[in-house]
Amino acid sequence: MKRLSQSAIERVNTPLHEADIFLCGPKPFLRAIVNGLRGIGIPENQVHFEFFGPAEALYA
Repeated sequence: MKRLSQSAIERVNTPLHEADIFLCGPKPFLRAIVNGLRGIGIPENQVHFEFFGPAEALYA
């Protein structure tokens, strides 16, 4: 299984700096994507997410 990299995010043919980005997934996926977006300068207020996973993850 490959992980999404910052270079892969940079190759997306979408003006990400002009977009609101909505994500949903498990914490490791979101951590990788959100940090990658931050790494290319996407403002945090343009990134929206919710995670899914075991209930105990909510209280960690």
